This record gives sequence, C-alpha cells and structure tokens, in this order.
Amino acid sequence: MVKKIFLLALIIPFIVVVLAIYSISTLNIQQLVICSSDDNAFYIPKNICKYYMYNYRGSSEDINVLEKNYNISYLFSTQNANEKYNEIEFFLKKGANV
Repeated sequence: MVKKIFLLALIIPFIVVVLAIYSISTLNIQQLVICSSDDNAFYIPKNICKYYMYNYRGSSEDINVLEKNYNISYLFSTQNANEKYNEIEFFLKKGANV
C-alpha cells in the first residue's frame, strides 16, 4: 500500500509537468504573447510562458505568423509598459518589421 502511494506521488507531478509542456508547446505565437503578459488569461503561470517564449520561440516562422496575421502593433496592446517594451525588443531582435 505504501509503495502504491509513493509511486502515485511520483507519477502525478510527472504527468502534470508533461501535460504543461505539451500545452505550452501547442500555443500559437499570439496566445504565447498573451500568456506571457497576463496571469489570468491561461492556467499556465505567465513566468513559465515568458521563459518558454524567450528561450524556445521567436523563430522566423513565429515572426512571419505574427507579422502576417496579427501585425507587430499587436504587441503594443500589452498592459504593463516594461513587458510591452521587452516583448517588442525581443521580436525586433528576432527580425520582426515595424
């Protein structure tokens, strides 16, 4: 019985982490920007979204989707001024056009 509880205590957090990674990796770039700037928009904490966006996204495909579908001006709608400028700077460094 103790072994089952111990095994369950190890498996459940692992499953939660795997599902969170899968969930964040399926977000499109607009959803990821929203997730990284608003705590209430997604069930994923915004700091995790920021980390993922700044370290694993921002590819040329993401830039093209952002420019083609949402326009770079979409980033100016972020509420927090510091986050807004950090996101704009990030995408400009990655090759986005204003």
